Amino acid sequence: MALVAPESPSEQARRVFQTFDPEDNGFIPDTLLEDVMKALDLVSEPDYVNLMKSKLDPEGLGIILLGQFLQEFFPDQDSVIPDSFPVYHYNGLKQSNHNEKVKHTHAHFLMPTHASTL
Repeated sequence: MALVAPESPSEQARRVFQTFDPEDNGFIPDTLLEDVMKALDLVSEPDYVNLMKSKLDPEGLGIILLGQFLQEFFPDQDSVIPDSFPVYHYNGLKQSNHNEKVKHTHAHFLMPTHASTL
């Protein structure tokens, strides 16, 4: 889901892939590849799906990594969602701060990534 910009095809693919990866492991069983491809309206004929399984899982481990999937089907698309952003917290309640001093905090949030998406 895009917050500001329309969802790009690769962002849609990431979102759909992740619906088949509910534990957010960064991979799916290769048996779900056909379902993911159908959900994205990609060619999902059995012979082609088997070809893609062998290409995306050359070791035969039975898993398809998110990063490899995106790189294969959406190679030239970059995400428009930033990898990081500033976060500010302001607490204006004196009684809830140390020494009753109003304060604010600034931090920089980095979006978590999986090794498979690098």
